[in-house]
Amino acid sequence: MQVISDTPAFCARLVRHFARVRLGPVPVSSERLMLADEGERMCAMGLIRAGIARLRMALLPYHHRP
Repeated sequence: MQVISDTPAFCARLVRHFARVRLGPVPVSSERLMLADEGERMCAMGLIRAGIARLRMALLPYHHRP
């Protein structure tokens, strides 16, 4: 998976996006919840690229919905 932006701001944007997905009508699997939580923790620890990669994996199926 290619990471387009490796900034803390982009990481925060993905965290906010996943929070909206989590509140949506489609149930989120426990695997995706764990990926997102791990990604958020990694971003907070300064491991931005790895955190973004996990957040993007957690969001992957939701990017293609209209």
